[in-house]
Amino acid sequence: MGTINIGRVRIGWKGTWSSSTTYVSQDAVYYSGETYVAKQDVPTGTATTNTTYWQKVAQKGTNGTDGADGADGAVGPTGATGATGPQGPQGATGATGPQGDTGATGAAGPTGPAGATGSTGPTGATGAAPEHAWSSTSLRFKNPNGTWGSYTDLVGATGATGATGPTGSQGPQGNTGPTGATGSQGATGATGSTGPSPEHGWSGYSLRFKNPNGSWGSYVNLRGATGATGPQGSTGPQGATGNTGATGGTGPQGIQGPTGDEGPTGPQGATGPQGAQGPQGNTGNTGPAGPTGSQGATGNTGATGPQGPTGSQGATGPTGPAGTFSGSFNGVITQTSGKPFWENRQYVSSNHTITSGYNAMSAGPITVNSGVTVTVNNGQAWTIV
Repeated sequence: MGTINIGRVRIGWKGTWSSSTTYVSQDAVYYSGETYVAKQDVPTGTATTNTTYWQKVAQKGTNGTDGADGADGAVGPTGATGATGPQGPQGATGATGPQGDTGATGAAGPTGPAGATGSTGPTGATGAAPEHAWSSTSLRFKNPNGTWGSYTDLVGATGATGATGPTGSQGPQGNTGPTGATGSQGATGATGSTGPSPEHGWSGYSLRFKNPNGSWGSYVNLRGATGATGPQGSTGPQGATGNTGATGGTGPQGIQGPTGDEGPTGPQGATGPQGAQGPQGNTGNTGPAGPTGSQGATGNTGATGPQGPTGSQGATGPTGPAGTFSGSFNGVITQTSGKPFWENRQYVSSNHTITSGYNAMSAGPITVNSGVTVTVNNGQAWTIV
């Protein structure tokens, strides 16, 4: 059997153009809202703007105006109840209910750790000097209950001997002095009587003494500094929770936000499956009738004989010339002849826009001539088989 090489009989849809894909002749791609078909095998990375390799076959059309709203259709029967939808978002928190009754005071907890020492409070006003008595350098005070406190010696104990300083550098040796005679040790003197109380002055709980030179020393506050704040007790156990307040009413629904901007138009989908067979063309015109034979001479009328058998059907007249078809057609075209062929040109020679609301089909390959544009609007398809 002989082989007829008819080449590639349809374009190969490859989706969105990619610079890393190698394309061959009749491959179709989508790029920036338009469709291109490879005229020949395309080197990898060749952009669709290169007309040596690419032919634009579908140009991005402008968006048509919205059609008028159709009349409302009749109300259909009530559909079956749909599945329960997902739980809606949680409503806004209601207003806080009234506070419950205070629970009973819990038992005292164990003593907590000592708190940090608080800052020293401001110095209070100077109070009156308390009643007191001296014994040499010792002092005592009268208690609020009338008793006397113990004497306190205001002369502090001798401080510990300081650390020995570093040995100084040795000085130059002095001249040797004469050796003196050793004197005899004197007798120890008797202990003197206790002297009178030193002259002093009070200011509140502060005391000062008069120096031997007649000047006064600084006041010394005999009242000790305020002790550190005692440790804070641990928090007692939490009282019983009060009764829950009534749930507040649901707040009003917030206003609906503005509608977001419409997203960009997505890329054109791949070519759908081949449509059903097109309608059958009109039946050709009936051929002209054959010529009528010449009438013979009238014979004598004989007796009526029996009816003869039905004669054979005459030969079919020649087929009339093929008709042409153009325009719109409503119905189905059925091909009944022995030549089931649909023939069309292999090129598009003038601009064409697919009729709104329709798809188109052609037998390929198809070449769109230079400068010619075929417009396929959104929602339409031009199938080349």
